[in-house]
Order: sequence, then structure tokens, then C-alpha cells
Amino acid sequence: MTKPTIYINAENISSGSKVPLLNVDEQQNLSEGVFDAASESYEALQFDRSRLNISTYSFSGIKIVIFEGTIYQEIEIPIQDNSEYLSLAFVKSGTITTKSKRCSFEHIATARTANLCCHCCFEGTAYFAPTEHLQIVSICFPKGYLTEFDALIAQCNSYKAYGYMHIPMVNNLPMQECVDMLIDPPVTGNVKQVFLKGKAYELISLSIQSMYSQPISSCGVSDKERHRAYQARDILEDSLLNPPKLRALAHLVGTNDCKLKKDFKTVFNTSPYAYVIRRRMEKAYQHIITSDMAITTIAQNLGYNNASHFSSTFYKHYGVKPRDLKHLRKRN
Repeated sequence: MTKPTIYINAENISSGSKVPLLNVDEQQNLSEGVFDAASESYEALQFDRSRLNISTYSFSGIKIVIFEGTIYQEIEIPIQDNSEYLSLAFVKSGTITTKSKRCSFEHIATARTANLCCHCCFEGTAYFAPTEHLQIVSICFPKGYLTEFDALIAQCNSYKAYGYMHIPMVNNLPMQECVDMLIDPPVTGNVKQVFLKGKAYELISLSIQSMYSQPISSCGVSDKERHRAYQARDILEDSLLNPPKLRALAHLVGTNDCKLKKDFKTVFNTSPYAYVIRRRMEKAYQHIITSDMAITTIAQNLGYNNASHFSSTFYKHYGVKPRDLKHLRKRN
């Protein structure tokens, strides 16, 4: 089967021809054409038994692209950019590896990761790893759309390749919830486009907050070290109730505890231990405001046998005790 190519060419949009993925061109397309009015397009790519669905929602100045599918064996799609733009890329599930054809650059984006990407005439290949549920959301906009992103790009030159650059950001709970809403919006019809556009703007705002609250490292870490940090994060995410000790966690991802602690801090601006506590508190907060589950049950489900310890930890994070938050929710 002939492999499709990801062409970044705005002329293809305006002429009405279909291409697999992103089409953004600052000079020709962002001031007029498809971005002037909200539009939707859908495409399904078949690779033997694997299937990749691409939904595109175009608005004035921004474009939302959602990738969903089931990948039974690794598929690869060539990438050919011919324009310059920025994107916010959020991987909810699955793994995508981007490789350059012009240098040894390789970027691995795993589940629950987020990156600010700068594209400029990039030529490479996207590799989609086998997964039952691939879900990726990308919000694209022209360079200069927001000075905050331009400033970050100017400050950080650690992750550049020929025509491509990425800056990782902490993908916090509010951002993950926005991504969920974009993938599965609770509304349909004309209201759906208004909803999606609003959520996209909210996600852009949350991304700015996230990136400006984390340090931009001048030296960075290698993609291999970053990948290990994300692997460790995923292990912690799947074992919040009983997470492995630092040494055991480091062994699981193929490094030592000192190196992992340092790389984890660089990538996520926190330690593995503090990450577990923060995620427990975020989950506790969601349970409290969305369910009638008892506080003691919530605490136990998150690994706290001592309700008093759980309450004091929660208070340190949110400035309110769990029971007070529950009473406030019921009163409202």
C-alpha cells in the first residue's frame, strides 16, 4: 500500500483537494480563505487493519486537529512542511515518534505529554506505535499569533532540528480535561463549533500558564532522558495508590535514582514523590466535587489510611479542608 504524505501546504486547502494532515500557511491562508469561517473536515486513513481518523476544525486564526485510531502495527507517514507555524500538541493515549530526514533528530511523544512545537519547512517521518486507542489533539496557529509563545521559542533553542522545534510543558489536570472535551464534546450542531473554539482558547490559555510557571532549561535533557522521565511519570500515574520507591522506579526505566530524580525535576519541575502527592490531591479534588463518595473512602482509595494526614495534605494544596469543600459543593 502506498503511504500518504503529510503535506503542510495551504494551497491544497484552498483548491479543495484533500491531504492527510495539517495545512497551515501564514502568508496565504490565515488572513482569508478557510479560516474566515468555521469549517469541519474528516478523513480516514487505512493501513491494512490499522485505521487513523483525522478531524479538523478551522476557525479564524486557529485550527484544531484531532487524531484517533487503532494501530495494530507501527505505521509511518512522511511529513513535508512548506510553511511556518506553531502548534500545541497533546497526546492523550498512544505514542508518536517524529524523526528528521536531514539530521539525527528524534522526538518521542508518549501518553499524557504536551509540547509547544515550532514548524518551519520540516521534512521527516511520523511513526505511530501500536495502540488500541490513539488520541492526539493539536491546536495550530501562525507564528506571531501570541507574543507569549514567540518569547518562549526565542528563549529556548535546546530542542531544535532542521525546521522543527519542541518545548515540553507540564500537562496538568485542567489541560487534560480540556483535551478530553475536545475529543468528546458534550454538544452537537452549531453549538459544537462554539464549544470547541472556546475549549481551544481555554487550552491555549492554560498552556501559557503552565509554561510560564515552569523553568525553561538552557541546556535541556536529551530525548532519551526525557523519554525515561515520561516513562517514570506514566508508571507513577498508573500506581498512585502504591507507587514504587525511587530506586525501584529508576530501575524500571533503565537508569539510577540520582539521574532519574534530576531528569524528572528538569522535565516536570517537581520530584517523583511530589508528583505523586499532587496527582493524588488532584484526583481527590475531582472526586469531592463530582461524587458523593465519603471523604474517608476517597482517602483510602488514594493510599491514605490516616484521614487526618489526608486532610492536612489536601489543605496544603488547596487552602480548604476536604469536608469543607464537600459541604460547599452541596450547598451550591
